[in-house]
Amino acid sequence: MPGYENRNGPVIGEFRYDGFRLFGVGALELLLEVADLVAPIMKRRGLQIGILCEFYPSDKVTMGQNHNMGEIIYLRLRDPDDEKQFILPIDRLVDALLHELAHNYHGKHDEDFQDIWYRLRGEYFEFRTYGQFLVDPQPSAPRSFIPIHDDDEGILR
Repeated sequence: MPGYENRNGPVIGEFRYDGFRLFGVGALELLLEVADLVAPIMKRRGLQIGILCEFYPSDKVTMGQNHNMGEIIYLRLRDPDDEKQFILPIDRLVDALLHELAHNYHGKHDEDFQDIWYRLRGEYFEFRTYGQFLVDPQPSAPRSFIPIHDDDEGILR
């Protein structure tokens, strides 16, 4: 499906869901809902996702994966024990996406990463509670991908 865009421009280039599983349209709707909730933070910080994609990994713990600094971000949308059931509440999926976006700033799961993830969570709850951001984010540039060709994996900048 084509990307997500609102009055401030695109933040997600494309959405993909697993059409071979039941309730594929529901998965797409869930991806769009998560995008709506996270888009204000992404715009504010200049973050972009090339493709936001559903996945269903074999391990039951993994909730997401960030490939090449946001070129593709995979999210588990379905219960690991029952692929017919979506993971709810939606805030759990939002938190997983915020976690993956934090990897655009810092790769390893260390204290610096936790600090960035904590800040993104705070911005999400601030915007969700007040409908606006009350404090400017700390300046730090995320790493991101530069697509060279449609089928290339891109390079870091």
